[in-house]
Amino acid sequence: MQVQPFAIPKPDGKPVDIDLVLRNRDERPVSGELTFQVPDGFEAIPSSMQVSALAPRAELTPHLQLRGTRTPQPQDQVSFRLTTDRGARVESSRTLVPTIADADNDGLADGWRLNPESTGTSTGQANAAEAAIEAGFAEFHCQKINCTRFVNGWIILSRDGQDRILKDRRYRVAFRARQQGLTGTIGVAVYNIKPWQGCGLERQFRVGEEWQTFSTDFTATRDSTNARFEFFFTEPGTLWIEGMRLEAADGTAP
Repeated sequence: MQVQPFAIPKPDGKPVDIDLVLRNRDERPVSGELTFQVPDGFEAIPSSMQVSALAPRAELTPHLQLRGTRTPQPQDQVSFRLTTDRGARVESSRTLVPTIADADNDGLADGWRLNPESTGTSTGQANAAEAAIEAGFAEFHCQKINCTRFVNGWIILSRDGQDRILKDRRYRVAFRARQQGLTGTIGVAVYNIKPWQGCGLERQFRVGEEWQTFSTDFTATRDSTNARFEFFFTEPGTLWIEGMRLEAADGTAP
């Protein structure tokens, strides 16, 4: 099941169009029910539709509309599920507020920077890493970081100066990720840039080869009007990441 890009619905009740592509990769015709699950405050039109005897290797392009009566929030997702008459399920989902955009086509998500930081060696070699935007999991795009040479230090993906942190307030970091060739963990941290000090979060996550969703809450240990939100790893390999969010634990912006 492929979900075509669609506009973010506005809270004015005007519907946006969503188009899907269903491909039957089986050797037999497929029938079933296609259902759409939306968050509170939104409506899918229609909420379901029937798929009847889709021929082998054939395509179907269902069309629906989505309208809302409130502003989409970062956690809002639309889920698409096909349940066949033989009991099989095919599912896909898309967030209504994407985190990955690359307006300048530099391979990095807007607002983020890649720093393959190394402390130098006697051979003069340094870390080597490259960034690219690829098809995502629950978003249309994700950030790919490929480290081809690791000497020492860190491979860092960071967002600087865009988040304001208040001491003693509870915050939540969330993201989705998968990896290939990384045997260690992925670090997530929030720092104050000047002076360089931790803000209460530096945690390691073990990421697998399949997409997973991660989140953690923390209490800020200091105020910061110039915070760094970063992900890092320390070995060659590839990380795909999307949905990177730093927000107050009650769901509001930092």
